[in-house]
Amino acid sequence: MHEYKKLIRGMSAERFFGVLVDYLSYPQFVEGCEAVEVFGEEVLYTVSLMGKRVTYRLRHTTKPFQSMEWQCVDSVFLKRNDGAWRLEPQGEDLQICYQVTIDFLLPVPGFIRNRLVGQQLPALIASFEQRARA
Repeated sequence: MHEYKKLIRGMSAERFFGVLVDYLSYPQFVEGCEAVEVFGEEVLYTVSLMGKRVTYRLRHTTKPFQSMEWQCVDSVFLKRNDGAWRLEPQGEDLQICYQVTIDFLLPVPGFIRNRLVGQQLPALIASFEQRARA
């Protein structure tokens, strides 16, 4: 599991949560996200990953203004993609925690997996923060 935490100054849980659950807008600001389709609690994502176009379906569970969790329910590329956003208001600021576990169906070297997941988390968090501030 990879985890990334950040304190975002001057951000409300309501505003940030609104961006998290606006799945259809992800292609506008999440790097690599090409398309999104929503089917109730399940969301079908099409992303560019390692030079390939990949689709996968996640089941989302939300607690308004507190958390958004997901589990992979269908993918031909990923064995596992489970995780969560957790939001903790701290006065005028917001502590966010992003957790994700990803396993691929095919063998992927550790340095590539760490780059895909570990090093890209700060950029992902920044994209959501920028969207929430817009």
